[in-house]
Amino acid sequence: MELKYVYSISKLIIDLRLFALIYFAIIKKYGIIKATKEIKKYLHSQKNVFRATPNRYVKQGSNYIVLPDVPPLNSKDFIHYILEDIEVVNHRKAEPLVFAILCISSRCPYKCVYCYNSDSHQQTEIIPLEILEKTIFGLIEKGIKNIHLSGGEPMMRYNDLVKILKKFNNQGIGFWLLTTGWNLDKEKLIELQNNGLRGLLLSLDSNEKDWVKEVKGSYKAYYDAINVIKEATELGLIVTIDSVINRNLLSQDKFENYVKFIGSLGAKFINCYAPRQIREHNVPNLKAFSIKELKKLEELTLLTQKSKDYYHLPVANTPDKWESIRGCMGGKMFIYIDPEGNVKACPFLPKPLGNIFKSDIQTIIMEIKNRKISIGCSPNQLLTHHH
Repeated sequence: MELKYVYSISKLIIDLRLFALIYFAIIKKYGIIKATKEIKKYLHSQKNVFRATPNRYVKQGSNYIVLPDVPPLNSKDFIHYILEDIEVVNHRKAEPLVFAILCISSRCPYKCVYCYNSDSHQQTEIIPLEILEKTIFGLIEKGIKNIHLSGGEPMMRYNDLVKILKKFNNQGIGFWLLTTGWNLDKEKLIELQNNGLRGLLLSLDSNEKDWVKEVKGSYKAYYDAINVIKEATELGLIVTIDSVINRNLLSQDKFENYVKFIGSLGAKFINCYAPRQIREHNVPNLKAFSIKELKKLEELTLLTQKSKDYYHLPVANTPDKWESIRGCMGGKMFIYIDPEGNVKACPFLPKPLGNIFKSDIQTIIMEIKNRKISIGCSPNQLLTHHH
């Protein structure tokens, strides 16, 4: 399956078709007179999702992907997502859950200094397969269309991972593997793809192997990631890089070199996360960013989204920018289920809001939606205040 960027006139044609489909769907819902008012109000809002759209999409087979967190642009699920978002922005309705991060393994071969759930890592698995499957059924029932299978390192539970994908294949769910690339090879990637895996969210924080060694404790993490990105891209799997940005990358030259390096491997997106001070460590370049540094990261990622010079390079984005406008999305747009089964609004917010051993996920989601979750992590609070 070929992956390619779509931009310029080709992107404009897709946008026009998409707008027409959305407009007709709005007319069907509101009637023609109210539909025009609704869409005008939505497009004038700083919070409308199209303001965050980059100047190119990624074509995967017949699908057009703008972000790994949302359904393909040319799908009915995306149209439905926009209709719901109009309700959110125009009428202050509750955010619909779009994706969930589900930790399927409590084991990990690395000890990343910034890991947000290392306290939950064990030598044996905590959540049995039947509870994981029951939870996924519940997530689907609540309308979630994208599920990120995480850990620990989910590849440490490969056999169960395959069973999960097989069980839920052909149900219209976008499954993504959140991984370091450990123990992944072409044969395993083919099996995962054949059972419905849409892509990878792969950790690679730098183009410098010494930095990866310092952060993860092993050069193996660097070389594994590089090999997996290349092999997955050749197979037509979308690779998104999850990167905790260190201070050394906050210069245009170094950031551009990093993006070009990631692009040369075949990855199509980069999620750029500012460091969160989860626990004490002795790595100065991963201490929490100042507001000036957060704004610099915004500037660097925005350049990759809007400049024609980046047409053939990965789209970099920082979730912190979007959340400074929309508010913290934890518990609203997504939920996180840690390796012990605790359901949280976000990986960076420690307070559990339920546990899948004690209650089904449908009930927990209903309770979360009835709560007011307003406390974001430190970057979100800084940017929201500044915005």
